[in-house]
Amino acid sequence: MKMEQAGMEEMSSILSSADSSPARKAEQLVLLSSLLAVDTSARASAIVQSISLPVLFGCLQTEDSGQIKACCSVLKKAINAVEADVILGDSPLLLTGFKHKSSEVRLLCISAASRSLVSEVPCLQVLESDLGATMIHLLADEDLLCSQAAADFLTAAAGFGACSRLLFSAGGHLLKELISLLTSSSTVRYRVLAMVASLALKTEDMLALCGDSGILKALFDDLLTDDVLVRLNAIEVLDTLVSSAHTVRYLREQGVVAQLADVIKTADSNPVNQFILPGVFKFYGLLSACDHVDVCDLHAEHPEFLTGTLSLLAARDAMLFLTLMDTVALVCRAEGGVRLVLRHESCTKAFESLCRALTIGPSDARERALITMRAILDAAVRAGGELDADAMACVKARWYDPIASTVAVSPAQSAWSYAKDPSVQVRCAALSLLSVFTHLPFGTRDMLLLPGFIEYALDRATETERSSWEAKYSLVNAMLAAAEFRDGLDAADVMQLRTYVRQGAVFVRGQVSAAVDEDYI
Repeated sequence: MKMEQAGMEEMSSILSSADSSPARKAEQLVLLSSLLAVDTSARASAIVQSISLPVLFGCLQTEDSGQIKACCSVLKKAINAVEADVILGDSPLLLTGFKHKSSEVRLLCISAASRSLVSEVPCLQVLESDLGATMIHLLADEDLLCSQAAADFLTAAAGFGACSRLLFSAGGHLLKELISLLTSSSTVRYRVLAMVASLALKTEDMLALCGDSGILKALFDDLLTDDVLVRLNAIEVLDTLVSSAHTVRYLREQGVVAQLADVIKTADSNPVNQFILPGVFKFYGLLSACDHVDVCDLHAEHPEFLTGTLSLLAARDAMLFLTLMDTVALVCRAEGGVRLVLRHESCTKAFESLCRALTIGPSDARERALITMRAILDAAVRAGGELDADAMACVKARWYDPIASTVAVSPAQSAWSYAKDPSVQVRCAALSLLSVFTHLPFGTRDMLLLPGFIEYALDRATETERSSWEAKYSLVNAMLAAAEFRDGLDAADVMQLRTYVRQGAVFVRGQVSAAVDEDYI
């Protein structure tokens, strides 16, 4: 034990000596790292007591990258070997690490500071010290991992009431630091706005703090600039705010939703607005799909959203086409959304565009069109397979029958043809659409009339990847579960469908082989 203690003292002397060469220090650090790797936590703690943290942090003050790397390896184990209050109680050490040129060191020290997040008191101590302001500055770090780690720390810290009040205290130094970052680069500004938006989602009290800070107003002001990238970034942050009822209410009260609706109305007269329409329609789709938003009330208040979506989809706007299909799918998934879509004057022409995308569009457009069509049909089928008669009638009259008369084949037959597409994604989307057809009387009728369809459904050899195996299995399961579809089959087909379902999505038929004794031959 005395020899071991003497060895630790010698190692500490080498590491703390200004006369020791970087190579020798690195050699000792590698040795120390190996000792910490194999020793128990108790032994590791004893080693750290022999070679203090200040000595180890002192080894970071060098230009030698090898020494820094070796020292980081030691510090990762050393910091975990001591109590949190030991490392947090020496804030100057962490402060030097926060400002170190090496991103690995900065990340290590942020991780060490994160040990304060176990309770409010130590976390508050970190924020009240110089570490708090420096942590905010790390949001602007050029290393993405460091900036994200700093954002994660501040987000977690704001979960404590006292910490959130300190962070957003009017006139407080931390809030001033946050606001100062808004005038930095557009990238850093976006990080700050995104972090504050994520905090506003948590509770109404937190939203009030974020709103009073003026940072959310800065986000809304970005919607008024002529810089397209800044506006698109702002809308992307707004997308996160639709997931909470209190933030949606706040957006409406602040006139943000009305402001985005105006972008659609003025798109023809303002060329800049043309470039941010994709972001606006995406926002509308996400807003419509939220459980706490009544899509019918939203349409009554701002009809521009749906009218713009369907009219531009009907016009087959190349820049917006994929986004518009996604938006329609999201609106249809909302309660009452499919009725709004199907009763709109632009509905039929919009769905003609969907059919056109299926016939001549690229692979991603075909996939999106199939997904959108499924969303429309899904709206006619309630949980448990119960039919919404009103929605079903709308689907048949405004979408299913017009498509059949336009392209001279039933939508079921068209979907089946895409279930044999070379693209796995398209095949899966088509199989998913066919699964919904089994719940609809007119879909069931057309599927039963397709020659060879049952044989295709039972043929496992048509698919070679797990995703398509599972999509095919879902279709067969839906065929068997739908009473009307099942009643249209003979007993032998029903028995084969049951066997398919019992065997599961992934099934490989066993092969029998015989061993032959060559000597016998």
